Amino acid sequence: MKQTSQARKQRRSYELWLKVNNIDAYKEWKANRHTRSKQLIETQTTAVRNKEEETLEARQTKIISDMKDKGKTEEEINKYIAIWVKTLHLWGSDEQPLTWKEAEREYEEEKK
Repeated sequence: MKQTSQARKQRRSYELWLKVNNIDAYKEWKANRHTRSKQLIETQTTAVRNKEEETLEARQTKIISDMKDKGKTEEEINKYIAIWVKTLHLWGSDEQPLTWKEAEREYEEEKK
């Protein structure tokens, strides 16, 4: 959070410096602020999604290895993972995750 605040202060001071020293560059800076904001948001969103994907991959790998250690079959592991995925809430998604029972019921219906 501190970095964001410091970055904001730096942008504001640069903007003020431009306004005082180079009015044409200041006008261009202000004209491009929406583009810069969109790029910043896109970069941050991509970073969050990538981190979440890495975390979920690691959790899935751990679940699979733990289930294999317990002697579960591939079919049982696949079923568990398919249900588990439906219960996840992904960042930025508008979809509501299913409860475990709902996901299990949906999985059984898909199997038929």
